[in-house]
Amino acid sequence: MRILVVSNLGLIRHTIEQTLDVTDHTLRITENVQQALELLRDDRQIELIICEWTIRNLTAYDLFQSYRQIDRLSDVGDAPDPYFIIFRTPDRGNTARGAGERKDPKAESLLTLGCAEFLDKPIDRALLLRRIQEIQFDRMARKSGLSLPSTPKPASGTSPATFMPAAESRAPASAPHSVGVDPQKVATLCQDLLSRIESITTNLSDVTRTLEVFHKDCAAPRPHLSSVPSMNVVPSNEVNR
Repeated sequence: MRILVVSNLGLIRHTIEQTLDVTDHTLRITENVQQALELLRDDRQIELIICEWTIRNLTAYDLFQSYRQIDRLSDVGDAPDPYFIIFRTPDRGNTARGAGERKDPKAESLLTLGCAEFLDKPIDRALLLRRIQEIQFDRMARKSGLSLPSTPKPASGTSPATFMPAAESRAPASAPHSVGVDPQKVATLCQDLLSRIESITTNLSDVTRTLEVFHKDCAAPRPHLSSVPSMNVVPSNEVNR
């Protein structure tokens, strides 16, 4: 999954990058909203945005509103809207910043739209990895026509809203949302995907070995005509004598 990280704090960027370093996700890292928007214009396959609520003098809501103005049409059709994981200051000791972030009506708007969830700082790496995995699986299942139930609430921060694709994320909060799922169908789908990946990997290995042999044959030196021993050809009339 392609993930965009937006934070003006080097420690936050480094922590997220280090946390996801062991995964196969593709990371794009920026320091402000303007850089993030430029990447979103160039890369229409970004599926997840991880950021802080406050990004310099702007907020995650400003980023959300601005990216919605970007044409998300790609070579494969209308690209789905990214989902937001937003880190914010915990409301401990009644700090002005923590309380302010929680009371901001714009934050509630993102939750109501179902396109974002909030997690408290400092970053819980295990929780972040789990949520990314759940979001990725949810999106894969929806692309395959499955409908999954709401994911469990994280242990810290505001409970996440269930991920919705682009069409649903722009709908009113009262829009119906199917929650039925067949565990056996999900397991069968996952097994089929793994089998196909294994088959593709095997075929690629065979092709690689064939190309290596072909390369060695092409690179092997060929004898020059001058190095071929000369042969004395005896005319046929001489042979009959």
